[in-house]
Amino acid sequence: MGCVAAGFALATLTACSGGSGGPLQPLGRAFAENAKTSAVVYVSKESDNAIEVFRLDGKRLRTITTGVNYPQGMYVDAQGTLYVANRGSSDVLEFQRGAASPFKRLTDGKNQPEDVTVCPNGNVYVANILGSGGGSANIAVYAHRSRHPTGALTYAGGFFFFLACDARGNLFASIVLGTIGTVLAFPHAHQKGAAMLPIFFGGNPYGIAADAAGNLLVANEGGGVEEFTESGQPTGLRLTSGQFDQIALGSDGTLLLGATAKGATAYTFPGGVLDHTYRTGGGPQSAWRSTRERTREPHN
Repeated sequence: MGCVAAGFALATLTACSGGSGGPLQPLGRAFAENAKTSAVVYVSKESDNAIEVFRLDGKRLRTITTGVNYPQGMYVDAQGTLYVANRGSSDVLEFQRGAASPFKRLTDGKNQPEDVTVCPNGNVYVANILGSGGGSANIAVYAHRSRHPTGALTYAGGFFFFLACDARGNLFASIVLGTIGTVLAFPHAHQKGAAMLPIFFGGNPYGIAADAAGNLLVANEGGGVEEFTESGQPTGLRLTSGQFDQIALGSDGTLLLGATAKGATAYTFPGGVLDHTYRTGGGPQSAWRSTRERTREPHN
């Protein structure tokens, strides 16, 4: 595993001990929001090897620990299946809605998964932040129902962080290339045509999400979330809130979920009104905490 984590989107980053040449990493865990009408919120706590489950209104429901080992990014599909990038065990776990134990495990050698998403084609995409030898890795592709990778996406020896897929099946990934954090676009989730967008980070990249308007939401290291077109041009929409690490949109696109050093928050989107707080309590926190505002700022 090789890295010690403490909380979401902390200003201090720590180097991974899994091998030389690895990127500095965001200290934190990830989360997901259920796609069912009776929504639930999942908050992963990597230091506790656990995933906290909350009702959308903030009431804690249960804790998932079976099979969970240093969990990172998560995703929930339209059937309510929870996918967990289980970095400590170099695999991805799948849980049915309400289940305490995984029903499926996706394996990929000793790579270290940081995030996971499912695109409209049914394929699962896993961002491996580090390869089995500690160097740069890839995005592992699992064709529908496969338990082992059926392909891979790469780009210039980069270190992949977070993933998002839009409604048309285009895949976007935040990545470190050398010392630069940026966002890549993979048209229709294919290697051919992969390109870097003009979205840059001074340090490590943070979370991304694709909204219903066909734009990208990118958590920025200075705090808040900024919206870009899928070609990487700013739209002028900025949500000035906490320093989020990973972000996600609710299933109907009306809630933006973000994780901070002290918890996680849910806000109305795009209005930016505080909705609910989700607190895990004790130790490093990655609960949902709800405090977000929306402002439009001019861009040069």
